[in-house]
Amino acid sequence: MAVVAVAVSVGLSRIAKQRLIEAKLHGAEMVVDNMALALAPALDFGDSATVAEYAERFSATRDVSQVVVWNQLSSQPVFAKHAAPPMPAASSNESRIERSQIVLTRLLKTPMGGQVGRVEAHFSLTPENRSFRQLRAKIVLLTAVLAIVVAATIIVIARFSIVLRLKQLLAAMVQLRNGQTVAVDASALDEIGELVLGFNEMANAIRDRESKLSIERDNSHQLLDNMRQAILVVDHEGRITDVRSRQAAQLFGKDKQGHSIAELLCDDARPAIERQAFVEWLDTAFSLGHRNWPQVSNLAPSEAIVSGIDGQEHILTLDVRPIVLEDRLIRIMFLCTDVTAQRALEQTVQKRDVEHDRQMRVMRALVAGNGQQLVATLRNVEDRLTACRKVLETSSLTSSDVNEVFEYVHSIKGDASAFELESLVQASAVMEAELSNYRIEAQHAAAPEPAEALQTLREALTRVWDALEGVRAMLVTASPLGADILDQVTVRLSDLVALDQACTLGSPDIRELVNRVMARRFGELLLMLVPAGQRWAQRLSKEIALEVEGRNVLVPRELARVLPAILAQLVRNAVSHGIETPGERQSVGKPTTGLIQLICLERGRDVEVRVVDDGRGLDEDRLQAFTTIEARQLSTAETAFLPGMSTADDATTRSGIAGCGVGLGAVRSELARLDYCVDLKSVPGKGVDVRLFHRSAAGVERSVCL
Repeated sequence: MAVVAVAVSVGLSRIAKQRLIEAKLHGAEMVVDNMALALAPALDFGDSATVAEYAERFSATRDVSQVVVWNQLSSQPVFAKHAAPPMPAASSNESRIERSQIVLTRLLKTPMGGQVGRVEAHFSLTPENRSFRQLRAKIVLLTAVLAIVVAATIIVIARFSIVLRLKQLLAAMVQLRNGQTVAVDASALDEIGELVLGFNEMANAIRDRESKLSIERDNSHQLLDNMRQAILVVDHEGRITDVRSRQAAQLFGKDKQGHSIAELLCDDARPAIERQAFVEWLDTAFSLGHRNWPQVSNLAPSEAIVSGIDGQEHILTLDVRPIVLEDRLIRIMFLCTDVTAQRALEQTVQKRDVEHDRQMRVMRALVAGNGQQLVATLRNVEDRLTACRKVLETSSLTSSDVNEVFEYVHSIKGDASAFELESLVQASAVMEAELSNYRIEAQHAAAPEPAEALQTLREALTRVWDALEGVRAMLVTASPLGADILDQVTVRLSDLVALDQACTLGSPDIRELVNRVMARRFGELLLMLVPAGQRWAQRLSKEIALEVEGRNVLVPRELARVLPAILAQLVRNAVSHGIETPGERQSVGKPTTGLIQLICLERGRDVEVRVVDDGRGLDEDRLQAFTTIEARQLSTAETAFLPGMSTADDATTRSGIAGCGVGLGAVRSELARLDYCVDLKSVPGKGVDVRLFHRSAAGVERSVCL
């Protein structure tokens, strides 16, 4: 009745308000139309005084709050009672009803039909709103009184003819639920009497069904005790009515009757949303009944993690079955199978598969003829770690020490990433993070105690050593040569070193021959870099093509030892900083696939190596934003080699490909130890050309060298 009363009140109020506003609108339109007829001739002849007189007289009309007249040739109003609104863009007469006013816009036309201007008038609805509020109060009062009278009449009738008899039926239902035998008087032949007759028949059917269930329960207990599943039976309220089978008692205990199945299978250790979803599924299953069971069972939870009475976590697979009696779903049975031991075995097998996959990657590298390069890389990593250990043996760290260690570790990560040695990559990345944090804190005068910082870095270095030893062990295990793989692939590396030392005083021809034997072909050094570059590009949603020239050029042994890591760093820089995304390249007229060229040229007894890309070039604005005094005295290309300098964006940094500000500095330092130089040229929008060559080659005076 309350809803009906409110609906009637609202409906009548809307009708009343609509009629008030329509009356006001009709009168206002008549007045404005007359005013438009009077203003048009004056405005047509440019008689502004007459226009103002008519408009002023009209604005004095009751309830008119604003009058604005515009000339067709100007956006400024000819007359405005108050602050003028912008000139309307309407091409016809308009009438707009707002909350507190009516806005009428009329076109001013000459008798010949030519438009000379516009007039806009605002009529206040304050009187109508006041009248509406008074009328609405009367309507609400009358409908409320009527609703109360009708409701009271209905309540009195229902009280004596319906409610009292339903209370008797409810009391009988409570007795039936408590297991008592009941029968309700059904002498009245109305709808309530028919309900009572149905209740009596239902009570008799329930007693018969319970007797049948008791017999079936007794017959099935022995069978259930021998089942391996834990069986739980729940009612429509989600309460456990029975804990079936010996397995259920051993897993959950025997005192779970009456507990919530959701709390048992989704305890406090699980997310609350899982329990809520479980409860909603139970409600849906019982509401839809057994006829829709195939669709409902597909949505049932299939797994649960519970804490058993033994205090340990158990992983259970769940199978739900309906219990139907007389075409009604009365219970749901959960068959819970403990698969904890099975899942533990699966995890063990999965770990073994991962380790096997790692070993297979090493085997593929060996089969591809990459064993010598991998062994050389591991030796190079060991040399760098030894150098790091010497630096960290001091009692204090300077900024140059941190930069030196940073360069070593960054090069180690580059070597490891080229061979997909993830454990070594991750350990190196952790140490890089520690070094980066220390450098940032030192720049802000918040560096930790030297002893504490050194201990942290030494522990990180130990983890890198452990990762290296793990890679060595994996290589030895995967190689058919066993431990000799660390010293031999096609010939023993130690024999080559001994031969080199023995020929120190030999003839130039012998020295030349030894150097050629120990040199490495340029293509061999790139076997792992080419696929690695494609992976880096995919991680940044870019497309690249790697072209190699001079595959058969022999690279001197000292340069060949460090060149894979240097080229990996330069290719990473090209992919992360230089090459644009396909969309960016297409917008500037470039092919969507970026080109990176790796070139090796013979230069007498030495070589020249170039890495050329067709990307965006160096980001000069970001490089010049490096505000140290040292940086402001250098060129843009030289600034790129400073420690800590990076032009990486957030996406590149998160990908782990670049962003530490160490790469180019490490390249220059590594080459300088071998008496090599690096020359960098950048053309904005065209790309970067990096040239590596021996110091004795021509053009050193324009190169960036230590």
